[in-house]
Amino acid sequence: MKNQRMELRPVSVADLPFLTEMTLLAAFPPGPSPEGASDMPHVTRWTVDWGRPGDVGVVAWSDGQRLGAAWCRLQADALARSDAGDPLPEVAIAVLPEHRARGIGTQMLTALDRAAAAGGQRALSLTVNALNPALHLYERAGFDVVLREGDRLTMVRLLVTPGPDTAPVSSAGARVGPRRNPSPKAHTPAVAEGNRVPDEATPTGSLSRLVIFDLDNTLANRQRFFGEWAAALIRERHLDPETALTILQDADEDGVAPRTVFFEQVRARLGLADPVDDLIDRYWRDQIGRYRCDDETIAGLRLLRRLGYKTGIATNGGVRQIDKIKACGLDRLVDACCVSRVVGFAKPDARLFGALAVKCATSLDHAWVVGDRPETDIAGAVAIGARSVWLRRGHDWTNADYGPTLVAETAAEAIQFIVVADG
Repeated sequence: MKNQRMELRPVSVADLPFLTEMTLLAAFPPGPSPEGASDMPHVTRWTVDWGRPGDVGVVAWSDGQRLGAAWCRLQADALARSDAGDPLPEVAIAVLPEHRARGIGTQMLTALDRAAAAGGQRALSLTVNALNPALHLYERAGFDVVLREGDRLTMVRLLVTPGPDTAPVSSAGARVGPRRNPSPKAHTPAVAEGNRVPDEATPTGSLSRLVIFDLDNTLANRQRFFGEWAAALIRERHLDPETALTILQDADEDGVAPRTVFFEQVRARLGLADPVDDLIDRYWRDQIGRYRCDDETIAGLRLLRRLGYKTGIATNGGVRQIDKIKACGLDRLVDACCVSRVVGFAKPDARLFGALAVKCATSLDHAWVVGDRPETDIAGAVAIGARSVWLRRGHDWTNADYGPTLVAETAAEAIQFIVVADG
């Protein structure tokens, strides 16, 4: 089924048995569900009386079969609330095991965001175990942790920027309420139309071509800087180099793991006595001091500017990304930057790219996206109909559903390819 067209359809009454199946898949360990599980309150709460105000969802279909679902609803025992005390819808999502690792969850969350925003919602909430691999999907989608109780994380995702006459909603300001128990050939896959940036988000007039860059391991060699920090830590703490480096790399997950989660694992596995907050502070001071761009990348960015291109950075993360950009001097080399937790949208959400295009006073027409992550950078390019250059970093492309336009080893090489391709 890899090459079949995937569609995202709104949840209908006919989908409710499948939503129950997905709830059981998410609520219980792999294997048969307990007897009577479908009638348990924490399962039925997700589908009972479907169609209430706030009920929104999408189902992924391919070749006449359902692959997964993502939906949200207002629960009686709200997981989180806005500053004004309004309950935030809670999200449920699951993909059938045989269809995972294909970007379906990311596309469903993007479509759910748009549907919920269109229905008047301004934020979504969810809960996840800190050890659940799905945590990284939620972080990439722009969810921020607002409460931690042991391994249980409550996360909130901002959907739209509040207007001046509405009560504020933000991941930082959300109130959490009590909860009871609880080198490939390039091709373009089918992408739901809902993932595309609305026409009104695109400026008009005489516009320059836009090149959108990722930050970490694209414009700046984050892998190198992390390795330098790890080596320094190992020397300072007199740790076994091979064992400690393996632990640090595993916990880091190539930069995806939140630093709190990363240092909690590292502290436990390496026997460090320092408080987690102290470790995080020292880590960021070290990393910001190391961040820089190589000369070839700087020369490439200057070349694009001389040729009349607009350039921008679209990066997932928080305010530390801005610190990195400034440390590299990139704020003086590109036209604009958009950081996911600042603007409220995370790659591969098309709205992040659209916001960057607006800040660059150009459009996404004929845009390029350059980055190293298939699931955020290249999937984001697909979502906005842009050409892309994937920085392979020694890896082979494995996703059969979509692929980059071009493949390069470095950002400087990607810039050369773009200039040649545009003639």
